[in-house]
Amino acid sequence: MSAPPSPEAFALFAETLTAHEPVVLPAGRDWDAVRTAEHHGEQVLRLLYGDASDPRIGCIAADRDCWYWFIRPGYGAEPWPIFARYLGTGAYLTLPVAHRPCGERDFRGPRWVRSPGAVTRPFTDAVELCTALGVLADTLP
Repeated sequence: MSAPPSPEAFALFAETLTAHEPVVLPAGRDWDAVRTAEHHGEQVLRLLYGDASDPRIGCIAADRDCWYWFIRPGYGAEPWPIFARYLGTGAYLTLPVAHRPCGERDFRGPRWVRSPGAVTRPFTDAVELCTALGVLADTLP
């Protein structure tokens, strides 16, 4: 049996859950994000977590061919691999609306990979994510 969705995720992303259009929100206060290419994100899921249903994974938004992993603020000093971009204070993200369901791979606009309503915690652990991306970097040619 899976755990109920995180109330913290609902609170952090409430504006997107009630909007009818994508919402632009600033990083750096309630959350930061790490941007990866979609194919790198999928590889991290397989390498570290098995798949996107792992409860250790927080919210992930996508837009075009990029994924945005939500993490707690303050991890900009981590040694993020060159193919991952840390987004903190000064960065803005366009977040999908709640009715843009996960898994609509043919839709290239803002969409959820892991929505606030589907997670047991809003954030992926930043150190764990950085480590997973580092493992992935070591496997790339």
